[in-house]
Amino acid sequence: RAITQYILISKKVTNTITVMPISGKIEDVEYIVRHLMWGSNWGYEFAPQKIILLDLGGEDETVSTCKSLAIDNDNIEFFTPNELEAYLKK
Repeated sequence: RAITQYILISKKVTNTITVMPISGKIEDVEYIVRHLMWGSNWGYEFAPQKIILLDLGGEDETVSTCKSLAIDNDNIEFFTPNELEAYLKK
């Protein structure tokens, strides 16, 4: 799959951002986020999209999982609402 993506991937940078609100306990948050990653990697012209996980009061374990995913993947960011606002103003 990685070789196919490398060959087909667009050299264009997309401005598409997917925002996923995180609140409470989400049992399958890792599955959901990885599914979003998969979709963004195979999306429009194969250009990876930015995924933002927005902390709106997520439970500790859910937030920890989201932060780990953000650290391990360049196209994922984890923000609080104030951090997101600052990020979008850049």
